[in-house]
Amino acid sequence: MMNIANVVLRSKDTEFTYPGIDALKVTIRYNTSERLTELRKECVKTIMDPVHGVPVEDLDMDKWNAIFSTHTIVGWEGLTWGILAELMLIDESKVDAKEVITYSTENAAAILAGSKTFDAWVSNCLADISNFRN
Repeated sequence: MMNIANVVLRSKDTEFTYPGIDALKVTIRYNTSERLTELRKECVKTIMDPVHGVPVEDLDMDKWNAIFSTHTIVGWEGLTWGILAELMLIDESKVDAKEVITYSTENAAAILAGSKTFDAWVSNCLADISNFRN
């Protein structure tokens, strides 16, 4: 008899086209709940509750956003400054709208942190497991 644990995929990458922007392809990684819990533990620190004097766990949101984006947005193609300006507010006077933005974990974290629309789209992609089936 086969054990379920022996066939579980801890992660799987799939390329998505951003809605309404055919040029933008984003590779999103699905991670199991177990894997996300492991990642989350890296971002939790114990602090003393000043009111009650007991230790409580506190999630370092900046660290979580960086780790989550690193393990969720694993690449893209076709992202330009012009497209980014559609996703979030940027100082367009400092960039060439046609210049391609190279993927980096720092850039991925910045987009997730700066664009509610992009963050919501990624969350929706992750919420539907059928997106990751071949």
